[in-house]
Amino acid sequence: MDQFEFKRFTFDHESQALAFKEKIWSDLSSYQAVSFQTEATHLASKKLCVFDMDSTLINQEVIDEIARLFGLYEQVAKITEEAMQGGREFTHSLRDRCKLFTGMPEARLQEILPKLSLSRGARELLAYLQSRGMKTAIVSGGFEFVLKHFQSQLKIDQIHAHTLELDAARNFLGTVKDPIIDSHQKRALTSKMKQEYGVVFEQTIVVGDGANDIEMMKEAGIAVSFCGKEKLRAAANTLILERNLSLLEKFL
Repeated sequence: MDQFEFKRFTFDHESQALAFKEKIWSDLSSYQAVSFQTEATHLASKKLCVFDMDSTLINQEVIDEIARLFGLYEQVAKITEEAMQGGREFTHSLRDRCKLFTGMPEARLQEILPKLSLSRGARELLAYLQSRGMKTAIVSGGFEFVLKHFQSQLKIDQIHAHTLELDAARNFLGTVKDPIIDSHQKRALTSKMKQEYGVVFEQTIVVGDGANDIEMMKEAGIAVSFCGKEKLRAAANTLILERNLSLLEKFL
């Protein structure tokens, strides 16, 4: 890589930042990471960082791993990819996938935990954020049992995700408890945490990889696409273009 591995551009207004990003879009392949920030965001002391989980903090899509465990991978993975690209409404896609797990035993979920791996740089980035006194959270359209598994080891302040519903024998009913954490609920949860911690737009970072993360990025001065899908890259003001979360430190 040359001297342009990392680049931060600063502007007076968000609209200017996004317009310039669109103008140089074809040249972004020369960067590992690039950020288009307002001067106010650049100068603000960051207080809160909210992450997506699947394919962001971890390398896997958990629902696909559950499907693999139960021999349903091909059916579920196709729906997952459509949802990630924004081509299928998230709530319907989640319900359709969970319905396939009806009758499967909850006890087997523990088998997938050793197969889940943190994204490169995740542990280092979180340690860096926490050393600066920032609150950290995960808001996920995935499943709470995975977030709980990583929460204590990563010292995450808050987690929000789905819980699979069970029958009396602790087999899956094929449904999740409400509310569904779709794109609008992700934004609502992020907004609520900002109020709880007394944090404003310029002090907030959101990191995700899929179309379901676009809404919550409207709450953040630094909206990060982590190797994201096309719709998310177009909406984000900060792009990490290789799978190394610690690259975000360059822009904080």
